[in-house]
Amino acid sequence: CFFGSCLALCFFGSFCLVLCFCGSCCLILCFFGSCCLGLCFFGSCCLVLCFFGSFCLILCFFGSCCLALCFVGSCCLALCFVGSCCLALCFVGSCCLALCFCGSCCLTLC
Repeated sequence: CFFGSCLALCFFGSFCLVLCFCGSCCLILCFFGSCCLGLCFFGSCCLVLCFFGSFCLILCFFGSCCLALCFVGSCCLALCFVGSCCLALCFVGSCCLALCFCGSCCLTLC
């Protein structure tokens, strides 16, 4: 179905594709319940990919510019640059690595 400058395509119950452009310009693809992909650019410009419950990837740039990857409970990776410019990696409880540069420049390993 077409409405304005957007295309929406949904089939197999929860499986759907939403593509909007000429202004907001976003792509949203969701299927099999929690599994979904969201890509927005020309403004916010970020990628969000979540599937199988807690596993997810978040990538935003042109402004905040950071990457966050979390999966299987507490296991996660966070990478931010252009401004704060730091890397944080935490997995399996208390085990974590924090690396910050371009300003503060520090390394923390627990």
